[in-house]
Amino acid sequence: MEIRLKGIEPPLKARIKCIHSLIKQGEFAQALKEIQKAGKDPNIRPSSGEKGDINYQASLCLYNLGRYKEALAKAMIAFETFKDTSENEKVAQIQDILGRIHWGLGDLKNAELHIRDAITTYRRIRDYTAIVNCNNIIARILFTKCEFGKAAEYLNTAKELSHSINDSLMEAKITGNLGRIHTLLGDWEKAEEEVKISLQANSNRGDAIGLCRDELSLGYIFVLKREFAQAKVHLSSAFELAQNNNYLRETVIYHEYMGGLCLDQGSHREAENHYNQIINIWEDAAPDGDMISQTYRLLAELKLAQKKYDSAFVSCQKSLEVSKSLGEKIEEGAAYRILGQIYSARGEKEKSAQCFNEGISYLQQVGAKYELAKTYLEAGRSETFDYYKSLGFLSNAESLFRDLRSRYHRGLVNLAITDLLVGQKDYGKAQVFLAEAERLFEESNDQKEFRQVQNLMHSIEETLFQSRMIAKSNGRATFDNVVTQNTETREIIEKLKQIKDYNISILLQGETGTGKDLLAKAIHYSSRRKDKRFVAINCAALPESLLENELFGHKKGAYTGADKDQSGLFEEGEGGTLYLDQVEEIPISTQIKLLRAIEEKEITRLGETKPRKIDVRIISSSIDDLREVVKNGKFRQDLYFRLNTFNMKISPLRERKEDIPLLIRHFLKEYGVEEKRIKEFERNGAFKKFLEYGWPGNVRELENEIKRMVVMSQAGDKDPSGFLSEKLGHPTANQVLSNEASLSHQVAEFEKEKIIEALKQSNWIKLRAARLLCIPEATLRNKIKKYKIFPPALAS
Repeated sequence: MEIRLKGIEPPLKARIKCIHSLIKQGEFAQALKEIQKAGKDPNIRPSSGEKGDINYQASLCLYNLGRYKEALAKAMIAFETFKDTSENEKVAQIQDILGRIHWGLGDLKNAELHIRDAITTYRRIRDYTAIVNCNNIIARILFTKCEFGKAAEYLNTAKELSHSINDSLMEAKITGNLGRIHTLLGDWEKAEEEVKISLQANSNRGDAIGLCRDELSLGYIFVLKREFAQAKVHLSSAFELAQNNNYLRETVIYHEYMGGLCLDQGSHREAENHYNQIINIWEDAAPDGDMISQTYRLLAELKLAQKKYDSAFVSCQKSLEVSKSLGEKIEEGAAYRILGQIYSARGEKEKSAQCFNEGISYLQQVGAKYELAKTYLEAGRSETFDYYKSLGFLSNAESLFRDLRSRYHRGLVNLAITDLLVGQKDYGKAQVFLAEAERLFEESNDQKEFRQVQNLMHSIEETLFQSRMIAKSNGRATFDNVVTQNTETREIIEKLKQIKDYNISILLQGETGTGKDLLAKAIHYSSRRKDKRFVAINCAALPESLLENELFGHKKGAYTGADKDQSGLFEEGEGGTLYLDQVEEIPISTQIKLLRAIEEKEITRLGETKPRKIDVRIISSSIDDLREVVKNGKFRQDLYFRLNTFNMKISPLRERKEDIPLLIRHFLKEYGVEEKRIKEFERNGAFKKFLEYGWPGNVRELENEIKRMVVMSQAGDKDPSGFLSEKLGHPTANQVLSNEASLSHQVAEFEKEKIIEALKQSNWIKLRAARLLCIPEATLRNKIKKYKIFPPALAS
């Protein structure tokens, strides 16, 4: 007979109470030790409720310690004990843990089945908190199966239910999980916002497991955004929480994310250490689980980066095998991408193409934007497909990475397109994409890739320059090549035609990209000197020592490395034209020799004393106002007067908007766009964007924009206006211009509207309005007269 003292519980009951308390505190290892002691109590019958409860508690501890197989055995014993009883709460709890265990083991089918059974049982006892938990678990299972839409539905249902029962902690947890779905779907900003809300709530309530998962999620988001310092802060916090609380799955996820971060930063050995730790942990606990497939895939990416193709292939096959068994389409798609890269490196194009297409198909199905974009990128820059197919893949990648707001990856796409164009020897278009890649890498602060672009730019710079010059002039530029309907520009052309045959120096002034080089060549090729050489030099591109050598040449032995006589550009241009671009950049010491060459019509090579007679016409150009450079003491006044015999100032494109339609049509036609497409473009809302933009790079920037659009649209015969740069934005429906209005009429209406708006803002004071419009007052007066614009009082 058991003797009970008042206030003192029997040993078994006290121990079970202690076990429950330890589990509630997350002390799973200690709780398991107490369970083992309780299991040896002779008073417990094998089929009793106490024995069933102890087995359930054991399965709960083992699950949280990552010992899934042992957990499953204990949970099944517990289920057999309670399944035919009226203990609905206990049955539901066991069904719940069975679902979680199967999920951890990678058996998603049975996991989902048990959790759905648990929901049904919880409904009988109206345990809404548990129902919320189970909906959350179902969502996570669907997430693993890449059924993101369904997962989001379950999470939103759980969120509403948790809000209705005032369970703010669960609501925060669900918000965090919604953030994880947004991460995979590519909405990183929304994901960051939701996870931070969850993080704050979990921090306030001291929920260690929720806090750990949120820190992991934020770390991963920052890895994707390539904000590595921020990523390390959050991942380190998550790791500390996981270690202190023995969270096995979260520890594994930490190693996965840190491995990816190390790989992105080029630390291959550290990345491999992280991945191997995952494999060592997980192969014992759940060799067929979802974490194993991800880890082997990441390990394959690492081996691929190291060009260890055989090792990469083995890891990739392991990943593919597990992900197929789990139905993980994202992992399957990513694995096929890596196989495509491996086969491409081996030269097996047919197998490579098949794998890339498989990967794209899987990733399109689940809408995994980031992995799909990466697959398009790798397919595009592999050597598997032809030029147009590769360009199509890269075009798709650029669009997706733009949505993801990833400057780094867009830089990679532009670099890949550059390689394609260089392979086609289309250097003019290559320059546009190379410059864009440089800008994107500089903005994203990716120094390694930025230096790579600069090296490539340096290696092909001369080729690009020569190609651009040839393309621009077709070998023989004339004034007919100048595309304009601007009155002031036409007047300049007429004056230049009148003096083209006179041996006088001409100075062209204007911003970068306004067409100074084209006008210089037009003067030469329309003059009597057209059969002689047109020699151009960019004075800003060479240091002082090289510039002087380029202009005047040298004698053998004049300096170290001068192993033969070399003529300079003055001699090369004998009888023709020497074009000095950015003449304001010529050093003072060289200016003295240049002045003498112009005045005396003779030059002296470096290392010689005897002068040589020359007959060269000088055309120079300046970005800055040369008079101001003279005032600042950086340019000789006497040289300025010699170069400035005839001075022409070319207006920037923003002051001659009427030229934009002509230039758009000209460049679209020049780069092979059919007349039908050109007319569609003229009617499209994108056209207005071209008029609204300020074009700081002038005609050259406009041409580069058209080049880029045409190249991107070549794949799949797409509308070029769908590939506008960010600076122009995408047209909306209400921006589409009338089909019936003529192009010139549209421009006139647009310009007139802007002028009236500026006049109103400046109280109809023309000088102020001109400043608002960034045009000279004289230009504004001419346009007011042209459009018959009057102040309100006079108009009435």
